[in-house]
Formats: sequence, C-alpha cells, structure tokens
Amino acid sequence: MKKILFLEDEEVVGKIYKKNLEKKGFKVDWVRSSSEVLELINKNSYDVVALDHRLSEKATGLDLIKPVRDKLPKAKIVMLSNYSEFQLAKEARVSGADDYLVKLNTTPESFIEYIKSL
Repeated sequence: MKKILFLEDEEVVGKIYKKNLEKKGFKVDWVRSSSEVLELINKNSYDVVALDHRLSEKATGLDLIKPVRDKLPKAKIVMLSNYSEFQLAKEARVSGADDYLVKLNTTPESFIEYIKSL
C-alpha cells in the first residue's frame, strides 16, 4: 500500500481525491497548507507527495519541493496545477519534482492509475 501526502487547499477537490484514493486502498494524508506539509514530512514517510502549485497562502507548491526532497529523498514528488505552462512544469522538475500534471486533465481515476504505475 502506497502512502500519499496530498496538498490541496480547495476543500472539495481535496476531499474528492482523498476519498477516491482511499477507496483504492491507498493511505492518504490530505492537507491544505504548506505548514502542514512541513509538519508531516518531519513525522512520517511517504511514497508519493502531490503538491498543488497555487495555494491560498503566499507559499506555492514549488516552495515545498526542496524541503520534501531533502526529508524524503525516495518519495515521488508530483506537482499538480491548473496551469499548463511549459515554464512552470520545467521549473518544478528542475526544483526536484518527478512529474508535473495538469489538474484539469488529471481525474482522480487517472491519478490513481498514474500512482499505480510508479
């Protein structure tokens, strides 16, 4: 069973992904802020860390890639965003993310299949 840390500040979206992932047997910690991510990576290990890019706070998902990579070097880090900008995807990978997925094109079902393929 893969353990997933899922950062999504929009409650409806976070609940939908969490529910669908858990129904498929994944252990999911869903958080809504960068501070919660930093707190949990200091206490737990994760196989996959999914980071929303745009948050309702000053920090972005990009700001979290390095601390997550430093604490969890073996975890797969996936940036999720509604922005399909090439430069943003490139910046996420250069910062240490393993992948960049556009949320509009990534249903919970396709995200589950993606995680299974890791």
